[in-house]
Amino acid sequence: MRNLKRALSLALSATMLSGMMVMGAGAMSYADVSSEHHQEAIAVMQAVGVMVGDENGNFNPDKNVTRAEMATIMANLLGLKVEDFKNASIPFTDVPEWAHPYVAACYAAGVTSGTSATTYGSDDPVTAVQASLMMMKALGYFQYSSDFGSDWQIATVKQASSIDLFKDINTGVNDALSRNNVAQLALNTLEATMVQPTKNGSTIIVGDITITGDVEYKDITSSADYAKAMADKVLDDGKYAVQLGEKLFNGSLKIDTAVTSDAFARPARTWNYKGEQVVVAADEADYIVNGEVTGKELFNTVGETLADSSKYTWTINLDGNTGSTFSQSNVSKTNDNALLGTGNGTVMEIFITKEYVSSSEKGSVVVSIVNTYAGQISSVMGEDDVDEDEAPYVIVSDLSQSPVADGKKFEATGFDVDDMVLFTYSQKTSEIESMVAAREVSGQVTKVTANESFVVGGQTYKYSAQFKTSDYITTGSVDKDIVFYLDAQGYVIAIGEAESSSDYAFVVGYQDDTKFGTTTHYAKLLLTDGKVIEVETDASASTLDKHIVAYTKDSDNVYTLEDKSSAAVSSDNNLNIETGKAAMTINGATVYANSQTVFQVKDGDDYVIYTGIQNVPNISDDNSTTKTVVFKDSSNMAKVVYIESAVLENNTAEQVTFVVGDASAAENKDSRGEYYAFDAVVDGKVTTLDVKKGSAAATTLKAAGIFSVKSYSVDANGLVTKVNLYTSEIASVNDGTKRVENGVVGFGNENQGFSYYSFQDNALVVKYDGKDLTVGTINGIKTDANDLATVILKDGAVKAVFIQEVAGNVAPANYKVTYSAGSGSGAPQEATAVQGKDFTISGTEPTYGSHQFLGWSDGEGNLYAANDVIANVQGNITLTAVYLSDTVTVDDATSASGLAAAGVKLTIDPTGLDISSKISSVKATGTGSNATTAVGTDTEATVSYADPNLELTFTKGDTLASCTSGDSMDITITVTFKDGGTKDFTVTYSWS
Repeated sequence: MRNLKRALSLALSATMLSGMMVMGAGAMSYADVSSEHHQEAIAVMQAVGVMVGDENGNFNPDKNVTRAEMATIMANLLGLKVEDFKNASIPFTDVPEWAHPYVAACYAAGVTSGTSATTYGSDDPVTAVQASLMMMKALGYFQYSSDFGSDWQIATVKQASSIDLFKDINTGVNDALSRNNVAQLALNTLEATMVQPTKNGSTIIVGDITITGDVEYKDITSSADYAKAMADKVLDDGKYAVQLGEKLFNGSLKIDTAVTSDAFARPARTWNYKGEQVVVAADEADYIVNGEVTGKELFNTVGETLADSSKYTWTINLDGNTGSTFSQSNVSKTNDNALLGTGNGTVMEIFITKEYVSSSEKGSVVVSIVNTYAGQISSVMGEDDVDEDEAPYVIVSDLSQSPVADGKKFEATGFDVDDMVLFTYSQKTSEIESMVAAREVSGQVTKVTANESFVVGGQTYKYSAQFKTSDYITTGSVDKDIVFYLDAQGYVIAIGEAESSSDYAFVVGYQDDTKFGTTTHYAKLLLTDGKVIEVETDASASTLDKHIVAYTKDSDNVYTLEDKSSAAVSSDNNLNIETGKAAMTINGATVYANSQTVFQVKDGDDYVIYTGIQNVPNISDDNSTTKTVVFKDSSNMAKVVYIESAVLENNTAEQVTFVVGDASAAENKDSRGEYYAFDAVVDGKVTTLDVKKGSAAATTLKAAGIFSVKSYSVDANGLVTKVNLYTSEIASVNDGTKRVENGVVGFGNENQGFSYYSFQDNALVVKYDGKDLTVGTINGIKTDANDLATVILKDGAVKAVFIQEVAGNVAPANYKVTYSAGSGSGAPQEATAVQGKDFTISGTEPTYGSHQFLGWSDGEGNLYAANDVIANVQGNITLTAVYLSDTVTVDDATSASGLAAAGVKLTIDPTGLDISSKISSVKATGTGSNATTAVGTDTEATVSYADPNLELTFTKGDTLASCTSGDSMDITITVTFKDGGTKDFTVTYSWS
């Protein structure tokens, strides 16, 4: 019997994972097939359709095969056209109707005969000698009655043995054959060489007696490609011996010589059928060594010759990869040290792949060491949860000392969430290769030997090499009940915990109240059901504030609190929790969650409770505001997680949520609280999205528009509190839609052009007529020149479309936007604006000497800055550059009164445009002789417009003191524009 490696799984020897068998790619999963059965043969028989399981997914390997069933197997194996034999005549009276065409086809082919002239023995179990005779007739043997000699059974057994037909079948020749053994017999037959008879001498017929000369059976050979399918060596004549499997399946059933080792680097052969891998079957090991072993022990096991590096070269693999193991030189009769890579729970298989011939032709040995790891099922995806072309699977949380497969998928059924499992993992394939339920043991600890073992129920339990050292049982566990799990060799591989999560709480606050010399202690607790209660405690909770605790209460309702988190809530800048994924990152460390983990999430002033990793939303840290604390058991499985001020994303499904925004949304109130109801499409259905009043989501959605929501968060009452919108995934498309043609859908119109996209088969399409939402299909999109489309893409293909239907079917017009630099130069090129759309003015600014560019005038009294938006364009636009003079003019002073009213002027170009409304402030600052006294600093001016000038007025009281004739000062006029820009003008002012 060979150990089986399939594409996704491997059933190891019984010493490793007893009773485990999971089929992989190309073969269905048989729950009742274990490593004790002929797994390679069963896999091949299933793949070629010769023997398959029942409707319950079982192969029934130990069930005996009847002679009628054997006829069915032979007909399937030989590809007989049984439909042609439904009404065929046979001499047997005991063949049931269902078996008639199979027995008739085999009888006509000369493969089978009856137990008498009129009986077939349909319900009798087929024996090894009977079944082997049928197989050998298929190979071409026993074509003449003389072949049997005096005893047909002896002749059959002799011939079958000579061609290894009974290989790996340990049963008596007259014993009933099970389905397990028939599968192996069939595989042996497929690998056997076909023969054809050659008679020596004449056939003499005397009356009813036929005497046949000697018959010689010769191997059938061929030079055709199909004859190479089972890796034959070429014969002297350049041909190949033809195996039955090569002939029957015309070379489509092959042994793949390119794959010569399995996932654990063990020597193996690979079966392919019609280009698909069926099974990678490891060779039978020459030696199997379990657990930790010293170099001396292994030397004594394999012998001096095999250990001799001058005669044999060893390749040593751990979980399918070389490295991190002992070397051949460590296998020594003097080495009492444990070999690296071996340990409690490991299985080492040793294969002699080539015998030693001479010093120039050394032998070779392959060593495969495989670990058993512990895990817990975090998610189960059954047939109803996966796509049609996807197999059911589970996701495992790795609980080992050095996790190798956390979050990995494994195709299997029969497991439930939170099941503790044992699994093997290949570093070669980076996949889980086998999985079986772990054996649970519970009881009271009576003795502990630190870091080595403990005693429960009078039995000593040692730790597996893959047991997490941080979870060692301590002396503090003596006299306490524990739950633990064993690997196949009886080593402890994981520790469980039996406390109920309902007895946990987060300490929100505490108070110690002293009156009349007596102190009473109180604590405010957040329970795992979301209730916040204030309780009396038997001691101060000051050291437990913001901790997670376990609690009990006495008959007087006084609570006793026990610290579980060993720490208070603290800042967490590295938090990542994903729905359904067991591995979480909390404060930068990996912690695991399962269906029983309770998440206490503070959202604003509310507490939201989620039970189970499948139900918690995606949660990440919100920079420095997020705080967390976690209580986990010894297997690093979180019992309770408290989180506050984090980012939650509840709806992370692939389906887009579309929401119709409403600035005047009405308030609603019910038992859930106050909220707004927005028309929406959620999970492909028209509904409302109920959004909590005062939440961030309400702020976003209380506005006109269509919102494409990627994910959202809800509070404990199911009201939406936050929304995460699509941004970069939204395609920029023109108005209009175009129906699907040749596998693509279009968006746009004849005036502005079209964009074309492929689309997902299940793309969401939502239409909105301004009143009602409807859900349609991508093929239901019609051609319309002015409907508005919001297009969500994924990997370049349309994932969802929201179509706002617009009356009519006329494409928006294109309008010209012309820029004029006026007195300057460098105007932007002519542009196009779309009717009814907003137009963004160019960011390019023209120049006019040292004049200040103020913006663009549309000739209708509007002045726009660069990058401003002109809303709702309805015609051609001409924009002319507007400048401010590069100098300031000051009226001549006629007296010591200084700056007269309207005495400072700035010229606007072109004339006739009042820009005073664009100015935030004008201030004067004096410098030089008498300047500070005469003008002051930051002296405000009033601004008026008298075509073509801005006239800046500084009142005498604001700006002047006594100055004498001949005095002068420098004045800086600073103009600050409302768009944030400034312009300085400096002049020298002299008194006359």
